[in-house]
Amino acid sequence: MGRWLYFCVLRLHPRPFRRRFGLEMLSIFDDHAGGKRGALLVDAVISLVRQRLLRPANPEPVIATAAVGQPSDVPVFHVFESYLPRRSALAQGAVLTVAFFSSLTFAVGSGGYIQRLLIAPSSPTHFGIPVHSSAPPATVTTEVAVKARSIDRLFAEADLYFGSLRLLDALDVDRDRMISAREIRAAPAVLAGLDRDQDGKLSPEECGLPRISQRQPLEFMAAHPVLRVLDADHDGVISTAEIGSSPVALKKLDKDHDGILMPIEVMQ
Repeated sequence: MGRWLYFCVLRLHPRPFRRRFGLEMLSIFDDHAGGKRGALLVDAVISLVRQRLLRPANPEPVIATAAVGQPSDVPVFHVFESYLPRRSALAQGAVLTVAFFSSLTFAVGSGGYIQRLLIAPSSPTHFGIPVHSSAPPATVTTEVAVKARSIDRLFAEADLYFGSLRLLDALDVDRDRMISAREIRAAPAVLAGLDRDQDGKLSPEECGLPRISQRQPLEFMAAHPVLRVLDADHDGVISTAEIGSSPVALKKLDKDHDGILMPIEVMQ
C-alpha cells in the first residue's frame, strides 16, 4: 500500500523530473522499510508541491548526438529553448517580495527596541513629553523651569460675576473668564443665540436680568460695563444693529489695547 502511494505521488511530478529522478527515488524507497518509508513519502509530497508551484515548466532536455565519424572526445554543445516562468510562480514571487521588503522597512524604521524616556519636571505633574531615544538612562542633572501663566488676582470673583450675567458667560466660550479676540469676533453669532423669542433684539431678561430682581431694566443695563457698551443708544434693549456692531462696541472696554478683555475690564 505504501509503495503504491509513493508511486502515485511520483507520477504526479512533472515528466522531466520523473525521467531524471523517478527510478532513483523509487529504488531508494524500496531499500527502506518501516518508519523511514513514511518520511520518504512526506518528502515526495513536499517535492511535488515544490515542482508544481515553485519550479518553472522545464522543457524536455535536448539530447545531442555526435555526428558520424566525429571523435568522441570532441565537446558537443547543447542549445536549450527559452522559456518563461509560470504565472503562478510570478505571482507567488511578487507576494514574497512585497512581504520581505515590508518587513525590512518596518525593521529599519523601528530600529528594534527603543527605550521610552519622559521629559518632565522632577515633581509629579499631569503632563509630560514622551521622547524616543536609544541612549541608556542617566542621572538627571538638568531641570527645565517653565514660567507659570500669571492668573488674574480677580479670577475667583470674575468666575462668580461671569456666571451671574448670562450674556457675559455666553461670550466666554472657553470659560477662562477672559474675552479673547476670537470670542470678540464671534460676539454677533453668540448674541443672536441668546434671542429666545426670535424678535431680533435682546431684552434685559435675555441678557441676564433675574425675574425676581427689583432693578429697573435701564438701571440693569447701565450697571454692567458690557451691557452698557452694547446698548449704545441706552434704550434698555440691544437691537439688531447693535448686535451686528458688538465687536466694535466690546473693543471699547479694552483699556490696554491688547485685544483681550480681562476680568477687571468687564466687571462692575
